Amino acid sequence: MSIFNFSVADFMFSMIDMSDKINGLSVIFSAIFSTIIFSNIALIFGIPTSETHSLIAGITGGMLACEKINNISIEEWAKVIVRSCFFNYWNLYFY
Repeated sequence: MSIFNFSVADFMFSMIDMSDKINGLSVIFSAIFSTIIFSNIALIFGIPTSETHSLIAGITGGMLACEKINNISIEEWAKVIVRSCFFNYWNLYFY
């Protein structure tokens, strides 16, 4: 087993197609910047958050802002939604 596991990063960046390098960099930087701002505001108010989910939303929002909706992978988003529904159901009824 390795020290670092890049499966989450690979999954997050398989959600979008960044063939356009300029828009790709602006999407990544805006997603990171919005995650930092969101996390700091949540920290001030004591709200628990997930930075991974914030990055996924920031990357997808950045692609929508660049009008690159065709570059968003619907199949990968479906995996996120199905997993979220399953774990929410699991936590609601079994904990």
